[in-house]
Amino acid sequence: MKSNSKNISSSVLLLSIILLMFPFKTIAQYKWSLNLRPAANFATLKLGDATLEKGFGGIGTIAYQFVPQLAIYAGWSWNQFSTDHLFEYNNIDVQETGYRTGLTFTQPFGSSKFKYLLGGGALYNHIEVENADGTIIDDSGHGWGWQAETGLVFPLGNHFNLAPTVGYQALKRNLNNGNVATSVDLNYVSAGLKLSYLF
Repeated sequence: MKSNSKNISSSVLLLSIILLMFPFKTIAQYKWSLNLRPAANFATLKLGDATLEKGFGGIGTIAYQFVPQLAIYAGWSWNQFSTDHLFEYNNIDVQETGYRTGLTFTQPFGSSKFKYLLGGGALYNHIEVENADGTIIDDSGHGWGWQAETGLVFPLGNHFNLAPTVGYQALKRNLNNGNVATSVDLNYVSAGLKLSYLF
């Protein structure tokens, strides 16, 4: 199962890189966009033995719409959660950062200017554990995960879109429980507002 997930993530990453590099000059309608999405995050599982508080973070991506309904994106994200304890640590912050790539499908509601959005892809993220002084006391190293989202797209003039979205993402990594590497899952629902600049 882990091997299949890794193969799927690797395939999505490779496809994303190829499509971003290919100019698609034969396609008349295409556009680039810069996207910024701040969000509130809600963990759906414990991280090891830790119950995570509500988190927050943000995602920045660049996307290329190579056909009218389909765009490919790549970018970076940062998200943070707090918890009273994790293994032998107390009062810590858990930060997840890394890279993402995938595809976004948008389709208008009939003749309306508004669109619905469906997206998903691969993550290549790591988990850092920080103490109250901001010192990193553990780092999982980067590994593959996945994410998906849905939402509504509202045009704001010719160059901007605003999209409230709800997403889900999952990442499995190892953190140290004493001297023992322990598998943990960072899975959460994310509610955000994406602002896009089109060019």
